[in-house]
Amino acid sequence: FRAMLPKSCSLFQTRIHSAPEVTPDTLMEMKAGLATSASMIPPSFNVDLVGYACTSGATMIGPKNVAAEVQKVHPNAQVCTPITAVMRALNELGARKIGMVTPYIPDVSQQMRNLLIENGFEISALVSFEVSTEAIVARITADAIKRAVRAASVDGADAVFVSCTNLRTSAGISTAQSAVPGRLSKT
Repeated sequence: FRAMLPKSCSLFQTRIHSAPEVTPDTLMEMKAGLATSASMIPPSFNVDLVGYACTSGATMIGPKNVAAEVQKVHPNAQVCTPITAVMRALNELGARKIGMVTPYIPDVSQQMRNLLIENGFEISALVSFEVSTEAIVARITADAIKRAVRAASVDGADAVFVSCTNLRTSAGISTAQSAVPGRLSKT
């Protein structure tokens, strides 16, 4: 995150317990730890923004529920999740027809797909690695992700959303853009 922020921003981070298996139930378990994790950043720091960096967790818990838990400790902070950020970015781009790439098992991918549809997006393709083990998700190769992006970039997709903050994607963004000309945009 440090490399993505302007140098004028301060960055504080903490962790939340995450089960080794990624399932709807284990993702929901993180809700109970959100306020405790947020409290590890002292309220006296008066942070402007708290980001919860788990796309699937935010989807399962619900972005509003994530915000409510964090704001128990940091009541004046804005709260951002990857799923709310991607919806905002897609709206800014005017992208309505979305290809999706996820590492998740079908139950988790489907919940994310449903949330995007509920928020006005059409899902043209869903490509998933269908992995439930967190340690394996982190080891999915850049080449495999690129192939998945190409596979999800069908049927006139305006954009491809690659979900999961545990996937190693930031270094491959420019490569993915050249692989799918006219379909991805830098934001």
